[in-house]
Amino acid sequence: MSTFYPVFGALLVLSLSLWLYKANVIRNRPPLPPGPPRKFIVGNLFDISRQKILPVLAKWKERYGDIVYIEALGSPIVILNTFESANALLGNRGTNYSRRPIFTFAGELMGANRAMILMDYGKTWRERRKLTHIAISSEAIKRYHGVQEKMASLLLVGLLEDPQNFAALFRLAMGRMISAIVYGLDVKSADEYIVNAEAVNTMFSDAVTLGAHLVDFLPFLKYLPKWLPFVTFHQEAAAGRRLMDRFMNQPLDRVKEEIAQGHASPSFVSHILTDPETKGNVDSADFQQLLAWTAGDMYGAGIPTTSVALRKFVLTMTIFPEKQAIAQAELDRVVGPSRLPNMEDRVSLPYIDALIKEILRWNVLNPVSFPRRTDKDDIYKGHYIPAGTIVLPNIWSMAFDSCDRATDFIPERFLVPEGPQDPYSYTFGFGRRTCPGQHLASSSIFIMIASVLSVFNISKQRDELGKEIPVHPSFVWTGLSSHPKPFKCSFSPRSAAAINLLKPGPST
Repeated sequence: MSTFYPVFGALLVLSLSLWLYKANVIRNRPPLPPGPPRKFIVGNLFDISRQKILPVLAKWKERYGDIVYIEALGSPIVILNTFESANALLGNRGTNYSRRPIFTFAGELMGANRAMILMDYGKTWRERRKLTHIAISSEAIKRYHGVQEKMASLLLVGLLEDPQNFAALFRLAMGRMISAIVYGLDVKSADEYIVNAEAVNTMFSDAVTLGAHLVDFLPFLKYLPKWLPFVTFHQEAAAGRRLMDRFMNQPLDRVKEEIAQGHASPSFVSHILTDPETKGNVDSADFQQLLAWTAGDMYGAGIPTTSVALRKFVLTMTIFPEKQAIAQAELDRVVGPSRLPNMEDRVSLPYIDALIKEILRWNVLNPVSFPRRTDKDDIYKGHYIPAGTIVLPNIWSMAFDSCDRATDFIPERFLVPEGPQDPYSYTFGFGRRTCPGQHLASSSIFIMIASVLSVFNISKQRDELGKEIPVHPSFVWTGLSSHPKPFKCSFSPRSAAAINLLKPGPST
């Protein structure tokens, strides 16, 4: 007797049982979060392009609430629109919400999964986090205050000499500062390094933009032959990998050589390479890569965030001169005209701190925070969130829902005890994956802003008829950040005494 029919029957019964079981599970589980209709196959992929994502997210939030469910080519995505939901899931349930989405292009093909921001939560990530903590914890950064103050002084000299190039000067100042802290590079050496760093940051930001690469949603495309004429992502990824490897390893090799020659400047890398607790590991290839990427991460994560914050500071001061005047009056009262601000002044400058918080709230640095991925199924507020769901915190919504008159620029709102949610609580992430460099970024932004306001008045430029050239808060989203569109303004020294405070630093 043939065995075909019994085997076929058994398989049919098994398949039917599995189908019924799955249907029963789906029927009895809570519903997915509400969300917009999804198109066949592509889902909501074309709704979340970076050019139009903010108005789309605002519309979805108004219609569907604080948690919104969408899909892109079958990948489930949940958008968290409130601080409450983001903190509850990413913070309080961090065990399930600390993984990253799989970026096939940037991570696997380009090799950026060695960067901490893309790395999955686990042993290697914890080792990297521990190394970073040695360098830039809230206590550790105090030893770099002198470097921060020196680089702020160099920035002021640059603004006096070439004020219209302020955006590039801010990037240069932050690049010099972090290069000195991480690698001990002097100004001339740092400037050479910064050129490569700018290219890496731009490339990485574009590579991880949601929806930028189809292979991220359809990973099987990575197996397409490289010789096919329309398959260009392999070549792009290979070029990106080479650029990143050079960027990560060259400064580390330089510090190792300086240590060998006995003239290495104090820095995070030189400290790790010579510290008795870690020195025994320095010859290990794995440790070398761990250190190279940890150091590179500190630079790559710090420059875009802080330099964009400083450009937004200039924009807001140009538009709101009355707030600038209040901040300058506080600086005059606390610091006086005979010196520049220092880090110790921060506790005595509450309005400056409130001003910075309002800049971070009024125009958030990253409108949508870097995505997470769920490890297991979860239930929140009666809604089912499947394992493997990409989770997007909508920082723009959190910032604007945290206070009344949200579109108005009012630093004073942070001077009262019942003020809005502190922007630092959502600007630098949530839970276990909160940015480890937040203390360095915060202190760097403070010293730069306080120093600029001590020496300069920022105002609108005037045309040939003497009329002010209008400046509007207009932004463009590039990669991970929201940047002010180019605008014109004037930097005018506040007094002759202010100019006398500017002593050029070393040029080599």
